[in-house]
Amino acid sequence: MSILLTTSLRPNPRVRSFCKDLASTSSIFHYITRGKMNMSAIFGYASSIKANRIWIIFSRHGNPGMINFFSLDENKKIGIIFIKGVALKRELRNAYSKSTKSNSIQLILKDEKLRGLYEVIKLALPSEGISNGENITRIEISRNKEGFAEIQFFDNKTNLICGPKIIVKGYVKENKVEFFK
Repeated sequence: MSILLTTSLRPNPRVRSFCKDLASTSSIFHYITRGKMNMSAIFGYASSIKANRIWIIFSRHGNPGMINFFSLDENKKIGIIFIKGVALKRELRNAYSKSTKSNSIQLILKDEKLRGLYEVIKLALPSEGISNGENITRIEISRNKEGFAEIQFFDNKTNLICGPKIIVKGYVKENKVEFFK
């Protein structure tokens, strides 16, 4: 199973780059350019490629502003994360230049106070994509100096960043909204 990544309607180049950076971190991500597809067409396309999750990235003031997570298995919205800011892979130091597209995913929680965000991300990932094998992209959830949550992608072999850094200001899980700070 996999995750279909796409954007809201009329995205800008930075949001498209963000999606491509996410897609480059693991084989579970499949990115498509949305064009004029409506939600039913997106769900239909996701089921045709056997994706069981959909992530739709919305823009806000020219940057990624929100990610909506959907489950095809349950045919419902799983959750939302509100993005304060992102750093694309090309903007980060110590970024791993080789492809990690063939890697599987491992989710790691660094701060127990971020358990709710961890649970939202865990629901948004297909359970089949999570692995403890050799080629792994670690998704680490931690807190930054300002008190916001950070999501970072690391290649397990080199311990270098292999995807975008996402600064999260809040999330929605089961209709409960939680903001950091």
